[in-house]
Amino acid sequence: MSEDIDVSKLKVPELRAELGRRGLNTFGTKQILMDRLNDALKAAKSSADKCGLDETKEIPLDPLNVSKQNNQNPGQEERNQSPVVSPRRGFENGVANDKDGNHSDQYQKSDSENHKRRRSPSHSPRHRSRSRDRDSRRSPRRRSRSPQPKSKMVEEPDNWEKSENVFLDTYNCDLNLIIDATSFQAKPQTEGGFSLMWAGVRANYGVISGKAFYEVRVVKNIQVENYDSLLGGATHVMRVGWSTENTDFALGEQPQSYGYGGTGKKSCNNKFSDYGCSFGEGDVVGAFLEWTGSEAVLKFSVNGVDQGECYRVQKSQLGERFALFPHIYVKNVEFACNFGQDNQSPWFNPDTAGDDPLSWQLMNNLPISCRVHGRCPPQSKSECEVIMMIGLPGAGKTYFTERYTAEHREKQFNVLGTNLILDKMKVMGIARQRNYHGRWDVLIDKSTKCLNTLIGVACMRRRNYILDQTNVYPSAQRRKMRPFEGFKRKAIVIVPTDEEFRRRIAQREKEEGKEVPETAVLEMKANFGIPKPISEDPSSVFDEVIFTELGLEDAKTLVTQYNQEGQANRQPPEKRQRWDGGSRDRDDSRDSRFRGRDGRDRGRDMGRGRRDERRSPQGRRNDDRGRRDYR
Repeated sequence: MSEDIDVSKLKVPELRAELGRRGLNTFGTKQILMDRLNDALKAAKSSADKCGLDETKEIPLDPLNVSKQNNQNPGQEERNQSPVVSPRRGFENGVANDKDGNHSDQYQKSDSENHKRRRSPSHSPRHRSRSRDRDSRRSPRRRSRSPQPKSKMVEEPDNWEKSENVFLDTYNCDLNLIIDATSFQAKPQTEGGFSLMWAGVRANYGVISGKAFYEVRVVKNIQVENYDSLLGGATHVMRVGWSTENTDFALGEQPQSYGYGGTGKKSCNNKFSDYGCSFGEGDVVGAFLEWTGSEAVLKFSVNGVDQGECYRVQKSQLGERFALFPHIYVKNVEFACNFGQDNQSPWFNPDTAGDDPLSWQLMNNLPISCRVHGRCPPQSKSECEVIMMIGLPGAGKTYFTERYTAEHREKQFNVLGTNLILDKMKVMGIARQRNYHGRWDVLIDKSTKCLNTLIGVACMRRRNYILDQTNVYPSAQRRKMRPFEGFKRKAIVIVPTDEEFRRRIAQREKEEGKEVPETAVLEMKANFGIPKPISEDPSSVFDEVIFTELGLEDAKTLVTQYNQEGQANRQPPEKRQRWDGGSRDRDDSRDSRFRGRDGRDRGRDMGRGRRDERRSPQGRRNDDRGRRDYR
């Protein structure tokens, strides 16, 4: 439904549906709902005008307009792009498109059909049978809880790491980036909360000597339909640059990571400053690197026009593995790279002042002695590790994860958790909390859904992973670890003494301001389950269970105490209401996306000998699926 709708003509179910799409409260009288929606529409229009966004008209970016971009604030780098067309087809590596290669059309078609169904004048639910009425109520709930996959996941290609050609590295990239079958073109996932996230990738080879360059073309800005993506930051952004392989994929936000952004900003170590001109859809950015003895000189070009020297870096600052790798970092942007593959000529010949253009070589044409291959993935999944952190919020899981990954840097652990998702939603290196204008719990819910999708991709990649969540529900432990069959699966259980646990909670609240609701902690305590290794339980999904604080017996004793405490103090289950109104009102009221989310899935793993698939009288399972993930 368009944003210029006449709110006064909407019925109550339609008002609630529109509010639900925006993450707003859907309860209240019709007048309250109308006022709330009007306020949201005005805020959206005001924000769109402020950010220079126009949903019906593209805003062309002048790649040579330096003065305008150099006068803007750093926080504006990501606010001058506009949503345009939908993604290209043909992506196979990672999460591929459907047969027609167009996710956007599916969303539009689905929304159109749902809208017609709600507005149909022949809709008379009171005259339908009870079974049909139940089916109509279940359908939207099923779509809300477990949306149908819009993409097809495929395995990564074999033996790609043995090639001497230069291309985008499927091992050194974010899981939400989709690299096509050629490995020279890529785009990020953009459905739901993914439209708020960045995605980065490095090439498989880095440069250690000589003069080399590569080119990146902004193929298109991918259409985004997430309302939140238009607020509090960028819609479409790309950074191009160089980094060492010891840095993460957030280009320009760490030391040894040097990027050039789309509105004329360069960045390193999260420090942004003016450089060069802007670039956008259709433009070609060249990234140049020259090793001159003990230092590296970095410069860029836009459509063949030299932008001047950007960074000069001493080799000693880069450490032992000083090779600099091509690095691209995007949000809602599809791009293509030219490394000189298949004898490809430069899209724009180098135009560097005082240099012979022929002295510069595309990456693929650089002698193999002048470049070095990046780290390779494990040979097989049997050599990969997946570690699940298990513990109550604040027990020390994230602290252990950070220390463990630093001590085992050679394994390049990929950490999967809501913290990772939120880190990928930064705006100009600033945490999303300081730029987000919507409801924070809604953003957390989006992050959780993104995380579940990434776990589905992760199990198909030969990498090492750490699942940094609470994971105290036995059913959740099984559900998340089963896809990683063939990996070395470990559980690290963190159960400190109760006194130490309370001290850590108080310290975290003091330092970070994080306070977990007591009801959420009691719910987790009531259902905390310690897993067993497969040697003790053949049905277990863990090859090994490690206790880092209390030992097995002491941990069991304390967890049993937690179970009793949680069950004794938990709130009684919410009673189901009988509805006298028509199914339309009932359906839309129950489909608010937020009601009862934290109370979902009770009655499972309660230690009462129930089967996993048996439902409680309230029809809910005891699982953490869809819950907020408190650290």
